Amino acid sequence: MYGTEAVEAIFLDTSKIGKVDLGPDHIENLKHINLSYSKHLIQIPNLSRAPKLEAVNLQDCTSLLQKFPELPRNIVTLDLSRTAIEEVPLSIKNVSALEVFRLTNCKRLKYLPTSICKLKKLSTLSLSCCSKLESFPEILEPMESLESLDLQQTGIKGLPRISFVNLIKLRCLLLDECEKLAFVPHSIFCMSSVEELSFSNCPLLELLPTMSKIGLDMFVLFLSGLNMLTTLNMINCSLLKLPDWLGCLSSLKTLELSGNLIDEIPKSIKKLNGSIELHISNCGNLRSLPELPLSLGYLDVSGCTSLQTLFEESPIVSICYPGNEISKWFNYQSEKSSMTIKLTPDWHENNFIGFALSTVVAF
Repeated sequence: MYGTEAVEAIFLDTSKIGKVDLGPDHIENLKHINLSYSKHLIQIPNLSRAPKLEAVNLQDCTSLLQKFPELPRNIVTLDLSRTAIEEVPLSIKNVSALEVFRLTNCKRLKYLPTSICKLKKLSTLSLSCCSKLESFPEILEPMESLESLDLQQTGIKGLPRISFVNLIKLRCLLLDECEKLAFVPHSIFCMSSVEELSFSNCPLLELLPTMSKIGLDMFVLFLSGLNMLTTLNMINCSLLKLPDWLGCLSSLKTLELSGNLIDEIPKSIKKLNGSIELHISNCGNLRSLPELPLSLGYLDVSGCTSLQTLFEESPIVSICYPGNEISKWFNYQSEKSSMTIKLTPDWHENNFIGFALSTVVAF
């Protein structure tokens, strides 16, 4: 390409060509390059000589990048999703301005280096659907900006023991549908900024870490961690038992436990405060529920076929309970679409709690 010395952005439809040729003189002022969805593209220019380049989008260039591209230090956004990249080199640490790094659906990606922790401005790292990525690197020093880490549908078997202590600003960690994940370290529950934590559909995950057999330093971090967590999703794992520390999650709003093998809920659950949603449907081994949080707003235990007892003193706003009949303590019952109830004159006095409504629904 000639006459491009002053060009700051290039957006090309290269669906029918295999090579883009740009010399150093042509990319001097280039800030953005977008070659996405160029399925036949096999070669791109050396971008390391583009001193002003901030954004590179090579998404869906499926024939490109078995070798990592050469990049300048000032790149802010890099999207290599659905490329043929096989590994991220140690030199990624030199791209020091990088804030958003997407490697979604890179089916050949096998390796991510520990040097990723040198990217102090990185806020978003997406590795979802990288099915050959079996490990996440140790994060040996604090990453001060990383807020979102997406590891969904990867081949990860276990997580490093130390790394998550150093993810000091992480808000969202997604590990859904990691079919090989069987181990979760204590450090993952020591993150003080995380708000959403999701492990749904991890069939080999049977146990969560407990507070036993950990050192004093880790114990202190464990107690102070997850104090910002609002959503914990562990649907359709193979959890056999839940740890007592669930009751210490002071900011928790939604707890998703449906489809697990648990036979009981820890008594500490009653310590949860705020308006809590508790989803434990289709837990076929669950036999009873303990005293529930006073502020429980929603409870779903549908499909819990072994459930025999439900603690009845919590002022639940909404509950879904297995069965085919309305409890006898409902004084007014009808099979019609409406009902008229005559209230006593003193029904609205100070000791009035509320109305209870029960409905049987057949599918």
